[in-house]
Amino acid sequence: MTPEPSLTPRTDEENVRSTFDRFWTNQTDLGDIDDTGEDILRLFGQEIPRTTGARFLEVGSGSGRISLALARRGAQVTLLDNSEAAIQLSKGIFARHGQTASFVHASAFEMPLPDNSFDVVWNSGVIEHFLFEDQVRMLGEMLRVLKPDGTLITFNPSHEGRIYRLAKYLLERTGKWPYGREIPIKTLKPHADHLHARLMKEFNAGFDLQFTYFLSRGIPLKDFFRNRPGLNRWMTEHFGGYMKVSVIKKSAP
Repeated sequence: MTPEPSLTPRTDEENVRSTFDRFWTNQTDLGDIDDTGEDILRLFGQEIPRTTGARFLEVGSGSGRISLALARRGAQVTLLDNSEAAIQLSKGIFARHGQTASFVHASAFEMPLPDNSFDVVWNSGVIEHFLFEDQVRMLGEMLRVLKPDGTLITFNPSHEGRIYRLAKYLLERTGKWPYGREIPIKTLKPHADHLHARLMKEFNAGFDLQFTYFLSRGIPLKDFFRNRPGLNRWMTEHFGGYMKVSVIKKSAP
């Protein structure tokens, strides 16, 4: 696959960019990765057999703290974001921890990166800000830069996360939701079919993480389930979790 011609500026993308420029500009004193990041790292260990020496691309990289952890595990990481504030924040975090990476300030719809160049292309909380057509287009661009035997893996808010959806609704009603439009993901199967790709597996993760959206009032419940991994897994399986994890491969040529 080759990149499509340059796109005219899209309103949705500009809205997302400005929302997260404001968000990341105010996030200047970040510590270690949070519980969501810890879960994503665990899932990488479960789904990706090799980290050391592998080329990872994070699309919509935000603070880059998960990519930092992957770099510490020996991955060669590239971070791409359309928010200049996010790129500058992640550059500072990598510099403070003495880790190297490539940083790309660009649109996920037009990544200035060569075809078939990454072992793992991933994102956490990006495509849910767009409608179906743009979700497909973004995933197609991620597949373009993925090696033929590579893995595309996404972590997005799950439609089955009913507690998260309730918290989101309440925060939106009170004007306290900071992330703009966010459409919880039911499945990426139609997207993969449209792109002639293979959805290898899809599952929910992180029942406990939903409670963080209730802020300080939700932390005790989050910690209760997080400190009981067996119960947390059972609740995720039967009642949904915060993250919808989708693992996609290119179709055989």
